[in-house]
Amino acid sequence: MSPQMIWNRIFNDVLFKIEAPKPLYIIIDALDEADSISTIVGFFQNIERSRMPVRLLVTSRKLPDITTAFDRIAPASLLTRLSLSDNLDDIRLCAESEMEYMHGSLKFRQEVLEAIISRAEGNFLWVTLAIKEVLQCHSLEDISQVLEEMPSGMESGAETNAYVNTPTTMAFNTDATLMAIGYRGSALEVWDMVDVGPNAGWTGVIRAVWHPSGEILLGIYTDGTVFKWNPVEESDHQELEADIYYCPSEIQCSPDGVLFLLSDQDGSVRLYSYEHFSLLYKLSAEDVITDLCFGMDSRRFYDLRGSYCNIWEPSALVRLPYSDYGSSKSDPESMSVVISNHPSEEFVDAPVQITALAARPLGGLFCP
Repeated sequence: MSPQMIWNRIFNDVLFKIEAPKPLYIIIDALDEADSISTIVGFFQNIERSRMPVRLLVTSRKLPDITTAFDRIAPASLLTRLSLSDNLDDIRLCAESEMEYMHGSLKFRQEVLEAIISRAEGNFLWVTLAIKEVLQCHSLEDISQVLEEMPSGMESGAETNAYVNTPTTMAFNTDATLMAIGYRGSALEVWDMVDVGPNAGWTGVIRAVWHPSGEILLGIYTDGTVFKWNPVEESDHQELEADIYYCPSEIQCSPDGVLFLLSDQDGSVRLYSYEHFSLLYKLSAEDVITDLCFGMDSRRFYDLRGSYCNIWEPSALVRLPYSDYGSSKSDPESMSVVISNHPSEEFVDAPVQITALAARPLGGLFCP
């Protein structure tokens, strides 16, 4: 079940229709780790329709796309932002509780407590790990050495070359010399399998696929922006203009490299020209898409919705000229697509019921 459907059934259809004087408290932890941040923030637009008071608490790292998303849906007077320094009292209480049974005098424990809090930088996880190390020490000198060797709270992952994070997408290029990895709330990274090393400075990515040429990546940023990027030529980067009413969650490139597909959590599919980044076709349906792909000839695409598979052959694909499969893979711009000012659009209320199938003598199927 999609997040949108869950939100509608629990909140919009039930809780927000209940009249009550006491407020409803909603807590969302680690928003920056969500697969689609803009989709979740978009749910909050309906809060003002609630018949009871609603108080929303969101915890997250401070990321530009999250700040922008909240600025779009609510005036500043309704938002209260708390910085890391605002949780120092909570950090202290947590540390005092963990160190309650630590050996040593009160003064000794207080000195250790202050040393830990001064290095925590608002990071509860770091405090827990630091206390675990400290409790294994037997003198203030040992404790000082342990804390000195540990990176400060917000630096711990980077300084130790470790990622306390889970990849959301991974993809090899055609000859397995490069690998693209996207992390929750972090940057898209391309690793050289010969000389491994990360490239920094990019927005968080939720999906990434290689173009059949094996040289260029297509992907989706956490704010819903679609991009193509050549990791060898870093200046070669293009973005599809963001649509605040459409937030794609999946992307697939056609085998000939001429087109790519986007789908979102609401069941719609959009077909784009790879070269021009222009919209060719839109398909809207209610059922949630779990997967999609092109056919081998790039003239059809398939999607899975629930327990059934759909095969789509829109006129926008049928009209495209056939290309040399090998040449288009080696040259991403080798085939041009005629772009219409008015992309075709189709709405589907329910899947068409197939009542009969007949086999051709030489193979293949058709349905009456």
